[in-house]
Amino acid sequence: MSKLDVASRIEPKRKKPDNIEILPEICDLCGACVAVCPPNVMSLIQNDLSIDFNGCTYCSLCIDICPLRAIKGSFN
Repeated sequence: MSKLDVASRIEPKRKKPDNIEILPEICDLCGACVAVCPPNVMSLIQNDLSIDFNGCTYCSLCIDICPLRAIKGSFN
C-alpha cells in the first residue's frame, strides 16, 4: 500500500495546524508518521526524527497516526 493510499484512508480530525512539534521524550521512533507523510518530508535517520518544514503541507496526518501522541500541532 502506498503512502497516498494510507493518507487517503485517514482523515485529519482537525483543521491544519500552524506549527508541528515532535516530542522526542515521548517518541519511540516507530516510523508511523514517516510512512504516512504524503509529501515525504519526515525522515528517521540515526535515531533522529525530523521534519523538513519547507515541504510540509501541515496536513496533520502525522499527528493523527502517532500512537504515542508524540507529535503535537499548535493552532492559533
